[in-house]
Amino acid sequence: ETDNHTMKLILIGGAGLYQTTANANRYQLEAGLTYRVKYGKRKYFEFAPEFIKKKRQGINQAQAVLRTPFSYSQLIIPVKFDFYLKNKAWLKTEVGYLRKSYDRENDEELFYRAPFATVSLSKKWLINEKIHKVTISNNSQLRSYLELERIVEVIDDEEEEEMEFEEEDFEEKTRNWNYFRNNIEYNFAGKEKKFRLTTGLYHIRRFDLDDRNSYNEIASGFNMSYQFKKLSLSGSIKYSIRNYDTLSPGAGNDVLLQYRYIRSSVGIEYKLKPNRLLFLKGHLIDRTSNNPGTTSLAFRGFFNASVEAGISIKF
Repeated sequence: ETDNHTMKLILIGGAGLYQTTANANRYQLEAGLTYRVKYGKRKYFEFAPEFIKKKRQGINQAQAVLRTPFSYSQLIIPVKFDFYLKNKAWLKTEVGYLRKSYDRENDEELFYRAPFATVSLSKKWLINEKIHKVTISNNSQLRSYLELERIVEVIDDEEEEEMEFEEEDFEEKTRNWNYFRNNIEYNFAGKEKKFRLTTGLYHIRRFDLDDRNSYNEIASGFNMSYQFKKLSLSGSIKYSIRNYDTLSPGAGNDVLLQYRYIRSSVGIEYKLKPNRLLFLKGHLIDRTSNNPGTTSLAFRGFFNASVEAGISIKF
């Protein structure tokens, strides 16, 4: 690190192990590089590539159209230009490339590539030693999905090991989903930043170029945290409504599909040592749907709640 240059190397490994539910075990590896330089008066450039690898059993069943494994590899290559506008105001821009590849069996593939761009404008005020900040941001991400699904039937595992599959043994499916996000957030930090609060309004627009899975989603919520000497408390809640443009929830149903989500979480952490803490976490997702077919797996609502407790150790 020098006066105008900063470079960081990042390598993080983690694991979540569950004694009662082994198939929920998860492993994660993150590696990255951050290079930031001040190239002019109140002007900054940053290059921060990042690679993430996650391993966990299971399939994300929440998405009825495209169900993805929980295991994946992700590469992000962003380029950022930040401009300080005086009076604690910032204009930040970012462009980059994202590739996410999901783990599939039987030589199948599922991945997407996405160029993206983000623009954000923030303003901060310091009043009575308390920090107030408002941020307006827009993000665009153009996702191109490619799915290779094996269409050749295999009778048993021994036959599968001996077979060599050709290109014509797979069916290729493509999807082009373009995401546009518009957010406005308010952040508050109390004296010594012990208490923090974030609230906002969030809008997501997805365009499906095949004109089937396009939707609008509007959400609002807040999260807060409080830091004592060794004890940390946190909580969040978010409510969102997702309306599809053309997709109906069932055959012969003229009503367009709608989801309503409630997402909530709470957390308690107690620091035993600088690298060791006890934690208790709870998560909740409640999705309601206007799908009248309760026996159908597709497009219906669900309720999912979980509680985790354990010890976190950093090396």
